[in-house]
Amino acid sequence: MNEQNLKPNSERTPSERKQLARKAGKASGKARREKRTMKQLLEIALSLMVTNKKGETASRKEVIAIQLVNRAASGDLKAIDLLTKLIGEQIVRQETQVTVKKDKFDDMSAQELTEMAKNIMDSIKE
Repeated sequence: MNEQNLKPNSERTPSERKQLARKAGKASGKARREKRTMKQLLEIALSLMVTNKKGETASRKEVIAIQLVNRAASGDLKAIDLLTKLIGEQIVRQETQVTVKKDKFDDMSAQELTEMAKNIMDSIKE
């Protein structure tokens, strides 16, 4: 939007301000109604029951929750973040900095490098 086309409210007449406020209020109301409708549709979709191959039934919400927990348990960081956010807990991440001189790698085999990387990852997980 061009700054020259903008007019501060102090330069508008009371009727112009009233008209703009009415227009903004209507747009806000429409956005709220659309958001409410979307929420209701999602709640209905999540409450629908699904049946697995064994004949067990569960709501889609339950299936999603189980899948989220399983992904978090397998180490998926995004799933862990979402899960902790949803249940209202926070995990304090510990930043670990690893510094190794470049010439140390020159004499190492691929297997040694892999083992070193695994050791570093294990120390971060602890």
